[in-house]
Amino acid sequence: MSFLASNLAIAMATTGVRTRLVEANLRRPDLSAAILAPAPGPGLSDYLLDAELNVPDVMNVEVLPNLDVVFAGAHYLESADLLVSERFSRFAEACLRDADFTIFDTAPANRAVDARVVAKASGYALLVARQGLSFFEDVQLLSEQLAQDGVTVVGTVLNRG
Repeated sequence: MSFLASNLAIAMATTGVRTRLVEANLRRPDLSAAILAPAPGPGLSDYLLDAELNVPDVMNVEVLPNLDVVFAGAHYLESADLLVSERFSRFAEACLRDADFTIFDTAPANRAVDARVVAKASGYALLVARQGLSFFEDVQLLSEQLAQDGVTVVGTVLNRG
């Protein structure tokens, strides 16, 4: 999913839209393979665990023109505990307020509740289904669950990879 999220973020930034890409997949972060940034420092999990950190402390500013990136930070298996926190809600609000377009790259929704938690904090979701791996009924159920959570599903992408 990071491949799609990073390419969408780069495309938006290239058109002049102030874009923020947040790696909210704290379980298996892999965004750094798609987005090269100079020695990422603390990331989202570090911010959520350390009340002394502020949003700018975890921001990789202008990785490309108009593109800021927040990497996941330290690998954290209990990510749902961090993502349901009030601190994450405030972080999401800051990202949505300070950028024209914010993308939260999450863990797959069928493996953990993380994606639903992040979608609820942002209010929107773009569903990504993988050809040959995702079932229509599962995507439909996720869409219904997100609607019950008050999340607007803005679309679905079929990823062949």
